[in-house]
Amino acid sequence: MAAVGAWRTIVARAAARGRGCTAIAERDRVNESTAIDIALVQINPVMGDIDGNASRVAEEVERLRAESEFRVAVLPELVLIGYPPDDLVLRPDMPELVGRALDRLA
Repeated sequence: MAAVGAWRTIVARAAARGRGCTAIAERDRVNESTAIDIALVQINPVMGDIDGNASRVAEEVERLRAESEFRVAVLPELVLIGYPPDDLVLRPDMPELVGRALDRLA
């Protein structure tokens, strides 16, 4: 159901005017303190099931924590409400529901 991967990326330098950074893979070219472990987390979200999707994200993050050390977890857009969101984004309570789910995950 879910595919989870963790990759190490090394940030070498900030791009011009602070618009991003350049990543390289050669560990010997940068200081060890610039290394960061990133977890890429992918689940199969159910459209509209915010609490269930948040629980699945939390389970996958915990499973990955048991396998490796990481400092940042990257998730797909709309992982909490599902894709395509259709008219879910028009519901007046949607920002509050998603905000509460994000607070639980943070």
